[in-house]
Amino acid sequence: MQKIKRLLPSLREKKRYLCYEVSTKHPLKKDISAQVKSHVERTLGLFDSAEAGLLSISYDGDDQRGIMKMNNRYVEKVRVALMLLQAEDIGMSEDVLVHTKKVSGNLGKLAS
Repeated sequence: MQKIKRLLPSLREKKRYLCYEVSTKHPLKKDISAQVKSHVERTLGLFDSAEAGLLSISYDGDDQRGIMKMNNRYVEKVRVALMLLQAEDIGMSEDVLVHTKKVSGNLGKLAS
């Protein structure tokens, strides 16, 4: 049986990590990263969300911050989708704002 060769780094899709913060009047008591991810996928559409390769990495309920991983070509589209997030999309009754804090190619840089 032949061993499969690894893909060259120049041929791999490049990834970016996006740190976002959810702002509300009252602190949220639940993890909303799944709702945020599904809203972004619905906003991008079937084909763009598949090519963006969205993956929710983490969500901190105390700081209301989350990290998403995506393809580097779809960072701006994901940022626009996050700005279009409404309270109804995540099952809230009060106003919700999502701010993009930082975008990086290295997950360690977002932690600081």
